[in-house]
Amino acid sequence: MKEVKRIASLAKLSIKENELESFVAEFNKILSYIDQLSKADIEDVSPYYELNRQDRFREDVVESYPDEVIKKIAPEESDSQIVVPRII
Repeated sequence: MKEVKRIASLAKLSIKENELESFVAEFNKILSYIDQLSKADIEDVSPYYELNRQDRFREDVVESYPDEVIKKIAPEESDSQIVVPRII
């Protein structure tokens, strides 16, 4: 159970004590399935390559909005610049 709590913590999951037993069972099923996959014979299986990749990308479209609209939805403004929360 200690290992399940650690995995849940790493995955940012909050598990209640009364749910712990079911999570142990679910994690064991997942690990069993992964073990089955690792034992699969893939010697004669060729790698999959997607040949038609050009359809996945589109041209970038630049949209501009008037300053008044941006300032209206901005969280904060200082010296004519938008102030946003620091993320690093």
